[in-house]
Amino acid sequence: MKKILTNRSNNETSRLASYWKKKGVSDGVDMIKFFDGFNFQFLEYGNWINQPERIDSLRRILLSCDTVLYPLFGSKNLGLDKNISVAIGGRGYGSRVAGHFEPSTLFINLAKNTVDVPKPMVSLYAFGHEYFHGLDYFLGRYVEPVKFCNYLSQSWDNTQAWKYPIRNAMSELLLAYYETSQSNPMYMKGIRNKDYWESPQECFARISEQCLCLYAENLSIRKKILNYITRPSSFYSQRSNVYVPDSLLPDIYAKWIEVVKLIGTSMKDKTKKTR
Repeated sequence: MKKILTNRSNNETSRLASYWKKKGVSDGVDMIKFFDGFNFQFLEYGNWINQPERIDSLRRILLSCDTVLYPLFGSKNLGLDKNISVAIGGRGYGSRVAGHFEPSTLFINLAKNTVDVPKPMVSLYAFGHEYFHGLDYFLGRYVEPVKFCNYLSQSWDNTQAWKYPIRNAMSELLLAYYETSQSNPMYMKGIRNKDYWESPQECFARISEQCLCLYAENLSIRKKILNYITRPSSFYSQRSNVYVPDSLLPDIYAKWIEVVKLIGTSMKDKTKKTR
């Protein structure tokens, strides 16, 4: 596993830019923007990911941040003051999942590929799913801390935690999701590990993934770019056993937007450092 960058001083910026220019990474993929523009802390690649794949994966992440996440939150502090990091094909163990979030290290790991989902995996839906896991944990642990509820979503049924604005909005979102799920005849049909799929953390990440793609489709993004970073909302319509059906989505989407607005406000404030 190769760590591309660690914390550095401003006078190292030009040296870093020169290094990546020699590697063929210029205006199309801006390494500096990932760290200084969006405030992420580290970027790691697995040793077996070749240079074109590294460039392509970073391009997808930057496009997702630039065209969707930045307009969504109204803030470029997506790395939460250099607390969130990203690894690509560097921390997985050959599982079928597109990625995972590590609370202990605050790393988002994106798999190079999986058995059941076509490549490329480093796209808005995979990155967005794990990114919202990261927001769920970091904001719940350090911004709106509640005992025994490190994730914002864990306190959805804890009335004592509703004094916090993001946790309160999150509770309304998850309560609406669980209620609407009862009217969905396909809900959890054919799913084996229901405890995992019905956990509030996973439900929030799936809701966010689905709503994020819908939000992206509603933006004035060129179709070529949109197809490059995400997948169509029809993908979720065909999987209503784990995602929200189209008929029930408007109310869930509206409540998700309220959560996002509060998270965006929190991003603009100085985030508590954890390192």
